[in-house]
Amino acid sequence: LFTRRYPGQCDGGPFHGQETAYVFGNLGTRLWADRHPPAFNEVDRDLSRVMLKTWLAFARTGDPNHAGIPKWECFDPHQDNFLEFGDTVQIGSKWREGPLAFLDDYFGKP
Repeated sequence: LFTRRYPGQCDGGPFHGQETAYVFGNLGTRLWADRHPPAFNEVDRDLSRVMLKTWLAFARTGDPNHAGIPKWECFDPHQDNFLEFGDTVQIGSKWREGPLAFLDDYFGKP
């Protein structure tokens, strides 16, 4: 789950695809839509290194875990567990619980 906002981004959460600059280590590359590119800081550069290392570990071994991140367990639908890539990298659960409860209530599911 990617939750890091660009430095200076005040409204909303990260937009679709915003994580790609972090995953591929392209923080210094000006994106086609950026009229005013963000001033990335050390938190962003550290997060990019961790995300790149995580994706590479998964590509090499099928397991994203490596030294430097909390142990990311296999997904359990009852826990709705995830690894959050934000201002810090941390384990979480039940991220979808609130939105799904809202939809169940809205559509009248018992």
